[in-house]
Amino acid sequence: ARKEDLYQLGYTQYQLGKNDDAIKNFVELNSLTDSIGQNAMYHLADAYLKTNDKAKANAAFEAAARIDYDKTIQEISLLNSAKLSYELGLNSAAISKLQSYITKYPTSPRINEARGVLGSIFETSRNYKDAIELLENIPNKDAQLQRTYQRVTFYRGLEMYQDRRNTDALALLNKSLQN
Repeated sequence: ARKEDLYQLGYTQYQLGKNDDAIKNFVELNSLTDSIGQNAMYHLADAYLKTNDKAKANAAFEAAARIDYDKTIQEISLLNSAKLSYELGLNSAAISKLQSYITKYPTSPRINEARGVLGSIFETSRNYKDAIELLENIPNKDAQLQRTYQRVTFYRGLEMYQDRRNTDALALLNKSLQN
């Protein structure tokens, strides 16, 4: 019952805001691939976030996402890992995780959030073509996604105009105006 006790101790410390102590206990459970291991990695990631260590939080969320026990923790961990990868400037890892998330959880209540982050990555990397394709597949865009869509259609329209593809440019600039 050692691993259960270690988890309970770590979780109690985590609940009390003693994140450094909780981290020490959760780290000892990082080789487990059962429900205790998955929960420990999930809470470890959050404890790392509370101590402002995004890189270690990202690694812990990745570990929790790999454990196929609690589907909700697995899903949320994958999305959090993708968002942290983006925040850490690891765009290719973030894109890969977000595309995996979108494929794996197409009906999730968090799907638009995942698509929005992916759209932001494409926008900041100036990959307007892929950003437009992704954003056009999002039904009921929120205000932030509408603004992102407006910007990427505008910039892609400018690219088309510079390539002397005036018909394509006009269509994209009109989409930008409509949004």
